[in-house]
Amino acid sequence: MIDEEKLKAAKAKLDAIRAKALGLPPPVADVDPEQATLREFKAALPLIVEDRKGVSVQMVNMYHLHGALGIATRPRQWLLRAIEKYGFVEDEDYIKVEIDPSTPEGRAQLKSGATHNYSLTSDMAKELCMVQASDIGRQVRKYFLVAERVAKKHAAKEFAAALGKANEEAHAAQQNFLRVDAPFTAWALKAGFKSGTNAIIAYENKEATTLARRAEKAATAAAMIMWEQSTTARRHALAGHLPQALAALNEIEQTFGSYTDMARGTPPWSDEQ
Repeated sequence: MIDEEKLKAAKAKLDAIRAKALGLPPPVADVDPEQATLREFKAALPLIVEDRKGVSVQMVNMYHLHGALGIATRPRQWLLRAIEKYGFVEDEDYIKVEIDPSTPEGRAQLKSGATHNYSLTSDMAKELCMVQASDIGRQVRKYFLVAERVAKKHAAKEFAAALGKANEEAHAAQQNFLRVDAPFTAWALKAGFKSGTNAIIAYENKEATTLARRAEKAATAAAMIMWEQSTTARRHALAGHLPQALAALNEIEQTFGSYTDMARGTPPWSDEQ
């Protein structure tokens, strides 16, 4: 995908070369006001994207906002007063974060006596900009508004691209299915079926019938064995040969399991486990 910013820069450079060759004044650069606003404040007010309950939220460092607005009061004192005055809520409008001692900024904050930092949502930051009632406050608020619009545009483009890719994949899968299904359908029609679906249904019915016949044969064979062993046990019991009768009954249990084993739902001679 071509980078739009690079494309604009290349076009502007080409227009300037053409104007110079023709002896014309250089063309006025087509500056995107939103991009210009972002470039103006981005270095001083970098935005942090946090995941809040599955939603991406833009946030800003309290110290960065304090510096951009030119507040005279100490950062932490200024913020705590604003929280108390305007009713901002922790974990909704702002969150407390650990100070990073590995950075010069973090070390300076710790040296000043701060125990932790604050990340503010862009909505809270915009409200703080409004209550300043100053030109810089209005400019910073505009920066947050522009950043939100740009983020939404970017998210919309990403969603459209993902949707387009999903549609392409679905279409490719459909075409692949049709390619595979075509020869099978042709075979089914040639074999006398009304459609490929009818052929599949007939095959599944045949499989079910085959399984039923196998189960019936297994059950019949098991019944014959059980009949023979139980008859042997009865014959020994009538003759008074108790050990032999018990041995025959034990053999039945070893072969087929006890009644409690049968509670599993399928008989021991079944293929289903």
